[in-house]
Amino acid sequence: MVDKKFAESDTDFSEIFQDLKNNVDTLMTDFISRQNEDSVFPNPGVYTYYKNYNNRVIWLSDEIYRESTVPIVKNILIWNREDEINGIKPEERKPIKLMINSYGGDIDAMFPLVDVIKVSKTPVYTYNMGVAMSCGFYILIAGHKRYSLEHSQSLYHQGSGAFQGEAETIKSHTAQYNKTLNTIFDHVVSCTKISKELLNKKKKTEWFINGVEQVELGVVDKIIAGDITDLL
Repeated sequence: MVDKKFAESDTDFSEIFQDLKNNVDTLMTDFISRQNEDSVFPNPGVYTYYKNYNNRVIWLSDEIYRESTVPIVKNILIWNREDEINGIKPEERKPIKLMINSYGGDIDAMFPLVDVIKVSKTPVYTYNMGVAMSCGFYILIAGHKRYSLEHSQSLYHQGSGAFQGEAETIKSHTAQYNKTLNTIFDHVVSCTKISKELLNKKKKTEWFINGVEQVELGVVDKIIAGDITDLL
């Protein structure tokens, strides 16, 4: 003999299950209808890229090499051209926001981006979004305004180079490398509050610059903490 309470429970569960099934069927019908209207749903990565692009937000969250910096250079030039064509004064232009999370990379790939940021009439704001090390650091300090998250780190160092070949070839490469180091030295001194004396003391070390120390040394203008507004 079947217990009456158990039978009633079975009946209630069946009704609930049927309601859920009807809801799922409705959702699937709606999904199919939307898919028929637009059969190509946006890739989330592509969608995010274009949302950021419309807001002039660029992420440099990879190793710094030509493939990662040249597209950024192109975008900065495009937005400068748009603002020039539209007759927008530099102080009234929508800023370009470059979000940096990089451990560094190729110096030769870094310099064109640094140079374009410096000459850009449209403001370029740079943000240390975790790590801005080596080449990432040199790009960070090029920004017209610079920001950092509270626990982000910067790193200054001389990097490394290795050359091979005939003696004169090695000599030429070494001379060029020393010129590059001097250029980086001047770039850091001109863009920050770091003195030549302090930089000379630190240049042979791995110099980590953390948190508010970045503000004290003029690496960034502001630490973002407690208010997300500056990131938006």
